[in-house]
Amino acid sequence: MYFNRFDITEAYYLFLGDYHEGQFSEKYERLCRMTKYFKPAPGLNYGNLSCNAQQIYNNLVAKEAYNDTVKAAMSANTMYYAHPKS
Repeated sequence: MYFNRFDITEAYYLFLGDYHEGQFSEKYERLCRMTKYFKPAPGLNYGNLSCNAQQIYNNLVAKEAYNDTVKAAMSANTMYYAHPKS
């Protein structure tokens, strides 16, 4: 993986479009801000990305999955660490 602004922008654009949590989420807000300076081709999809952009996208997806797993584990563990009533 190497630094290429166009690859980074395309990968983030697709990632944010695929993984935002709704119109009022941070990711959706960021996606909207990107449209001020990035106008993607109509057929932009994962298959059209360069190998570098696909790696960037895959890393973003893996990071998202990891964050979701950690959040789920933390919320599941809260019941184990609850203080007993005195």
